[in-house]
Amino acid sequence: MKICDLPGLRSMASLTEVDWAWAAGFYEGEGSVYQKSGARWPSAPQIHIQQVNKEPLVWLQEKFGGEIYGPRIPKNPNAQPYWAWNVNRYEEAKAFAYGILPWLSDKKRSELMQKIEFHENIKEVALNYCSKVHDKSQKRTVFGTNGGTVCLECESERKRAAYARKKEKYEISDEE
Repeated sequence: MKICDLPGLRSMASLTEVDWAWAAGFYEGEGSVYQKSGARWPSAPQIHIQQVNKEPLVWLQEKFGGEIYGPRIPKNPNAQPYWAWNVNRYEEAKAFAYGILPWLSDKKRSELMQKIEFHENIKEVALNYCSKVHDKSQKRTVFGTNGGTVCLECESERKRAAYARKKEKYEISDEE
């Protein structure tokens, strides 16, 4: 599969091998990939490169998309203000990652692919399991109190806890 065949990334078709290699070298020296922790699941992998000089980041944005933020003021008073290029959209991050892979060191390649593959797996988990990792794939969902669907085990746990609170409040005994 060509990188430009990934959904929404037809604009990358015009990139040359030199463009990809230069971007890989720049990422190798200055870049990182991370995932923010969400309420239920981690976010999609985000590509991040920061630099004191804005021009290389503008080039990256023109070629690969993403956003430029800055100038940011570092906490260290001796450090210079810097700019940051982020690729937050999963499709763009995935295309950028696959495009630069051939030119990356083993360490950077492994780091990048670990985040991409983890996100692919987490999407599958999110579809089939609730936040407590109960299996939802067997049509074991019911309508919850908020109007959405929840897994049967979670709804049962919620009802048992509500009953226990009510029982405690009114001092109801099970022996009656």
